[in-house]
Amino acid sequence: MSRSFNFRWPIAVCALWMGLSLSSCNKNVPDAVPITYPTASGTSIGDIINTDPNYSFLKAALIRAGMLTTLQDNTKLFTLFAPDNAAFIASGIPSEAVIATIPVTSLVPLLQYHLVSQRITSTQIPSTFPNFQYPSFLNPAPTLSALLRLTTFPTTRNGAWVNNIPIKQANTAGANGVIHTVAALVAPPSRFLWDRINTDADMTYLRAAVIRADSGVVATNPSSLVGALNNIGANLTVFAPRDSSFRAFSSTAALRACAKQNRRPSSVRKSIPSGSRKVSDVAAGRFFCATEPIRESLLFGARF
Repeated sequence: MSRSFNFRWPIAVCALWMGLSLSSCNKNVPDAVPITYPTASGTSIGDIINTDPNYSFLKAALIRAGMLTTLQDNTKLFTLFAPDNAAFIASGIPSEAVIATIPVTSLVPLLQYHLVSQRITSTQIPSTFPNFQYPSFLNPAPTLSALLRLTTFPTTRNGAWVNNIPIKQANTAGANGVIHTVAALVAPPSRFLWDRINTDADMTYLRAAVIRADSGVVATNPSSLVGALNNIGANLTVFAPRDSSFRAFSSTAALRACAKQNRRPSSVRKSIPSGSRKVSDVAAGRFFCATEPIRESLLFGARF
């Protein structure tokens, strides 16, 4: 017995379901409602700087840079690594009159590097290594990226520090943040990693190694090591061996080669001239099987 099946009603149901789904997807997305933070009451960190005579140099600098009103805004949160008057003097700025002569284009980035856009008390700063990074206000290349920031490196390991500058007094609380008084101006980085490697008299081996590794690649190419070390947008850490480390490594490699050589026929050993077993010969590139005392001096970092 044959049966007939009506295909019309499932098609109609599917069409209805698709229509309802599409209509629900076409609803307007509600407008975003901005979050309004309550204004904190009390004395702002800008007001503290404005009224404390120990910060009169910093006050003059902030006014000249047009930044004091920013620190008086109680709708925002800040951490200010604040140099007091003694810190300015220790950094070679002996008076407010000298501050008045500093170009604003130099003063603004210097002060921005002392400012972090969040509240960070000393108990929140880790003591572990490596130091935790906190982005400062300073953007060294705004045309490259509006989000680019130079970072500060505070730590509470063996005291309290920011970029190796001691923190003399921590946790002066304001309504809109916290002040940590520092012993000197915290200068932002002024050169690239490659600038340091390329000009350091004790990194000549590393410089040669980087250039050798870039053989056949244009130095300005971002894929080259020199290009990476010159990239302001990169956030790199270089464990940089000094020349003595390269020498020690070369000496160890030579000693290992000598150890292998000692397992070869004696005719190889006899080819080493008598009396050439001196440390100075290693510096000249004449590697040989040294006696035990010399080998120990090489392994423990003898300078050639």
